Amino acid sequence: MLTRRNTPVRAFVAGIIEVANEHGAEGLKTWLEAIGERLAELEGPGVEGKVSHGMNFLLSCPLYAIFEVPDSFRELPRASNGYIDLEELKGERPEDEAAASSVFCIMHHAYRRKRAELAGKKFYHLASRMVISDEPVLNEAAITKSGVSKGDIEALLEEGAYCIFKYE
Repeated sequence: MLTRRNTPVRAFVAGIIEVANEHGAEGLKTWLEAIGERLAELEGPGVEGKVSHGMNFLLSCPLYAIFEVPDSFRELPRASNGYIDLEELKGERPEDEAAASSVFCIMHHAYRRKRAELAGKKFYHLASRMVISDEPVLNEAAITKSGVSKGDIEALLEEGAYCIFKYE
């Protein structure tokens, strides 16, 4: 049943499904990035996250946290399990893309990237973790480009980080 509390969230999820159905994975990515960038423009320049090992991190995703996720979503989206393979959406410069464990990472990445750009900084999304399964996703190209060690990223994941990024 729709309520005042859950209607906006469910409407957004329905929008994600409809955009993917109508425009495919690339169209969905473009739409989510546009939303993230618009939110960043409304928010203004800045950076987010706690700092450790020269990287910033979040202990939870503020976007993913508002969604009720069915138990059936216990693995990363891949073509083999009938979902959009988020890795296939990376463009010609994968170091500038999200380490996406969900479609929400795409929107949040665009938001952080735009806010960093407005603040005169470069942004790399190094890793994220699927909220339900805890499966990590590493952005190897961003890790290499930023000069961060995988050991430091793994340490932050062990400490409970769900999203790891670096500003320069």
